[in-house]
Amino acid sequence: MPGSVAADLAFRSSSSDRRGPRGKDGAVDLRPSRRAAVGAAIKAGESVGFGGASPVVLQDSNNVVVWLSPHDVVAKVGTWPHSAEVLGREVEVCAHLAAAGAPVAAPIGELRHETTLALPVSLWERLESVAGGHASDGELAGMLSEVHAALAGCTVELPSYLAAIEHTRTTLFDDERMQALPDGDLHLLRAAFDEWASRAHDWAVQRLPLHGEPHLGNVIVTATGPALIDFEAVSLGPTEWDLASMSPGVAKAFSRVDGDLLALLRLLNSARVATWCWGVADDPLMRAHGEHHLAVVRSMAK
Repeated sequence: MPGSVAADLAFRSSSSDRRGPRGKDGAVDLRPSRRAAVGAAIKAGESVGFGGASPVVLQDSNNVVVWLSPHDVVAKVGTWPHSAEVLGREVEVCAHLAAAGAPVAAPIGELRHETTLALPVSLWERLESVAGGHASDGELAGMLSEVHAALAGCTVELPSYLAAIEHTRTTLFDDERMQALPDGDLHLLRAAFDEWASRAHDWAVQRLPLHGEPHLGNVIVTATGPALIDFEAVSLGPTEWDLASMSPGVAKAFSRVDGDLLALLRLLNSARVATWCWGVADDPLMRAHGEHHLAVVRSMAK
């Protein structure tokens, strides 16, 4: 599941963002996969001088994100077969952005590979969030514009944004992974997704470097303004794809926006998010997100 769907809280500092390694019943979560990932995070931190950490698991979805408390360092541990490629690209891109002064979290060194467990680990500076902080549409538009400007000078090879769409489709047409969704809704979602994805594929666009998923779950409001995190979906595509994850007020701040394309990509994004959320519908929060986006699809599907 992309980090965009379960908002990546990796770099936040508020105690309210700490999900911690405990389950709903309060028992310590010692699942082997999580335990291995936390161990890899600790070892990666120790390798660059951040020892004696008391790990706090912030996220456990497609990756395991661990705050190496009390250090201002967060580790992201890849647990999927393609994680090394995605996390490696994210580190390279964010190193360029941070050096260019863009509002992002900076990586600490290069992607590491914990040899014993064969897990890729990236380390990041933890951003300090403002309690109750809010960013206006204008501030969010400024943040995204700065990131886009810095990305324009990045030489890292990026995939097409359509690759993420195809990856989503693979999950959507996996009956086992989508078993939580009733047959009627599944048929509707698949039909709508294919229609909108086909139209997006055929739309002639200027392909520019994008964040890929700059929704509010990937924004941290710091004392100096909003900053973007989680660049796993960084890609080449139309500016409208980034704007499809943001409010209409943000889009209004951008010139030369194709309104018809933006409307299409907003629908496609809802179908994409619905897919990933229903794929993990045992999580109440993800199910709620899935129901919201499925309602959007229902309202607009033919």
